[in-house]
Amino acid sequence: MLKYLTILALLFVPQLSIADRVENNEKAQEMLDTARAAWAKHGLTDYSFSLYRGGVFGGVKYRVKVRDGECAKTTYWRRLFRHRASCEDRTISQLFDELESAIQADPISIWLEFDAEYGFPIEVSVEPRVDLTDQDWWYYISRFSG
Repeated sequence: MLKYLTILALLFVPQLSIADRVENNEKAQEMLDTARAAWAKHGLTDYSFSLYRGGVFGGVKYRVKVRDGECAKTTYWRRLFRHRASCEDRTISQLFDELESAIQADPISIWLEFDAEYGFPIEVSVEPRVDLTDQDWWYYISRFSG
């Protein structure tokens, strides 16, 4: 009986993560460094995930496949058809690099959420410090498989 209750509990426990709205860049950099270390510890080079990426005017959901540390294929759906997309800035390492650049640019606000085991970003939202309005950008990662 205890075995079945344990299995049931594991099925309904949400994914563990480390998340915070960060008000200073030092804390954001510390969270990023911790996440990168967790990612490096696992040494994953073959993985796939869904990446929902956008800004204030909407977004696009991509399916990304990485082989040998390089983006092998990125697709997205439009209407009833699957389309190929650019692999540029689609690996977890490249997403870390993009996030580090955003932190160094001193954003107005930033929300970070990382997977507690593997360290990959689950949710990122950045409001950059620029003179233009509506320049916020974000992404969510789901359906990660490594």
